[in-house]
Amino acid sequence: MHLSLFLISALVASLGTIAGFGGGVFLVPIMVMAFQVPISHAIGVTALSLFPASLLSTLVNLKNKNIDFKLMLALELPTLLGAVLGARLTSLVPTKPLEFVFAGFLIFLSWRLFRPRLNSGHVSQTIRKLNSFEPALRSASYRVSFFAATLFGLLAGVLAGLFGIGGGILKTPIMLQVFNVPVRIATGTALCMIVFTSLGSGLTHWQLGHVTPSLLLPCASGFLAGALFGQLLGIRLTDNAITKTVGFSIALAGAAVLVHAALAL
Repeated sequence: MHLSLFLISALVASLGTIAGFGGGVFLVPIMVMAFQVPISHAIGVTALSLFPASLLSTLVNLKNKNIDFKLMLALELPTLLGAVLGARLTSLVPTKPLEFVFAGFLIFLSWRLFRPRLNSGHVSQTIRKLNSFEPALRSASYRVSFFAATLFGLLAGVLAGLFGIGGGILKTPIMLQVFNVPVRIATGTALCMIVFTSLGSGLTHWQLGHVTPSLLLPCASGFLAGALFGQLLGIRLTDNAITKTVGFSIALAGAAVLVHAALAL
């Protein structure tokens, strides 16, 4: 079991490091369905395992200047607020039927990442309008309106809180599709956000007794190995290949949500 967890953790962390959301969205359902780990323990172990892996990736991305800290703050603060709101909504609205809608949304995001960027159409025009408001962050190749960052950060947070997933899987495509952030900066910034969210969540679960040391060791070491491999592989990939990896990963996550929703019927 421990060897299997190590190998699976390394695999999902490699993919998650390249795509910018760590890989925890895949490990939790695998631990629950394949290894019968209680979901609270699966979440606790995964959250704490993400911390050293995301920290390693962040140090590498910091050295390579692939993190936009102002953009990180602009997205992370409304995401945290949205996550609280989304968590509260779970007691007010039935989330199971919405999982099918959310799975379709993730698959749609994946499809958009595989398509050439469209500059016309109502969706693109609306996004450009939202991103035209002041004040805004400006870089050599992209512009981020604080209004748009707050709006899309809240959306990512609400969905994360509502469906119990990490917001990173949404923030990476938001940075790519909404703000036209270069893919390496988008993934590096998203991974940097995970450092803080995983530490806070992991320590909370540790205090609640949701972290099993015998599971933490193979998962954390697997995530570290996977993060290292993902960073080494990412250096050799083109920006287009990384974007396709993000799209592929989001499609897998959508399929996982769809399977979970179907099994819960």
